[in-house]
Amino acid sequence: MPFYDYSCLSCDHRFEVLQKLSDPAPRECPACGREGVEKQVSAPAIQSASGGGHVHGPGCRH
Repeated sequence: MPFYDYSCLSCDHRFEVLQKLSDPAPRECPACGREGVEKQVSAPAIQSASGGGHVHGPGCRH
């Protein structure tokens, strides 16, 4: 399951949610409790199949 980044429209708190693609987006901010969160665009992290345990993202040099 991937992590998705969200931002509160009221207090600008940023948070991650581990969820399936089919799960509904959160409606309330965990910091202020108000409704109105927006999904953020984020770069994916890719784990190599070699089992090395390294997470590779944009700009990775190894």
